[in-house]
Amino acid sequence: MSEKGIYTGQVNENGQKHGLGRWVWNGGQVTYEGMFYEDKYHGYGRYIDVYSFLYQGRFEEGLRQGHGKGTDAFGISKEGEWVRNIY
Repeated sequence: MSEKGIYTGQVNENGQKHGLGRWVWNGGQVTYEGMFYEDKYHGYGRYIDVYSFLYQGRFEEGLRQGHGKGTDAFGISKEGEWVRNIY
């Protein structure tokens, strides 16, 4: 995750995002709130992208993985098991 942005939350001894935090980047258009592990989304989180896609659910190593719900800008939702960002 090399994008610049504003991070508030826990870090590990190496200065990586680790634990609970909030990261906002791309001029405030993209937000992730939730758990991090060594600079990657990992655990439960909430992600909103520049296209107003909202995902709430599990992440593993920076990818949507496990149970979650994705909702697009038109309100169309997909809820269930995600594997490597794919529903």
